[in-house]
Amino acid sequence: MVKKQILGILVLFAIFAFCGGAIAAESMTVVGTINDDGVLVDDSGTLYMLGEDDKGAEVAENTGKKVEMKGTVEEGSDGAKTITIESYKVME
Repeated sequence: MVKKQILGILVLFAIFAFCGGAIAAESMTVVGTINDDGVLVDDSGTLYMLGEDDKGAEVAENTGKKVEMKGTVEEGSDGAKTITIESYKVME
């Protein structure tokens, strides 16, 4: 009986550990300029890597332009932020 309880606790812990990244993601709006490397830099200097999908590729083509993006931001274990873009508009 005790072994089953311990196993159940370990399974729950594994589920929370596995889903931690998805839980930490938040939807937000980010405004900044696309630099030469295809990375968005906001006014405070924070860098946002663009998601590796069609919208990310479209936005990356706007080097030097100010862009407003709405999307899900995830922070990696190294502190790097990546935005998966839901919508965007070029402001310049």
